[in-house]
Amino acid sequence: MCSQASPGYYTYSSEILPATPTPHSSDYVVDESDYLTPANGTPEHLGPKFSNSYIGETWILMRRNFINIRRTPELFLSRLMVLTFMGIMMATMF
Repeated sequence: MCSQASPGYYTYSSEILPATPTPHSSDYVVDESDYLTPANGTPEHLGPKFSNSYIGETWILMRRNFINIRRTPELFLSRLMVLTFMGIMMATMF
């Protein structure tokens, strides 16, 4: 175990500022500026805003999907049959 905690780690919950907005408080608002790079070009933080790149996140989601298909093939086949039936119905209607 390391002797020094990282800057983002709180030893006790009382160390968190009471006025800090959380997702459960009414003061917490997410807007578009949270995801934009600052205009002056200097980062406000030391790390990236997202932990994975777009390609990396897509790969993770695809891998999870294939694992779910392998674990429950009957669920995959039932979805496939429903979508095939809906496709045939829509094709005959239009």
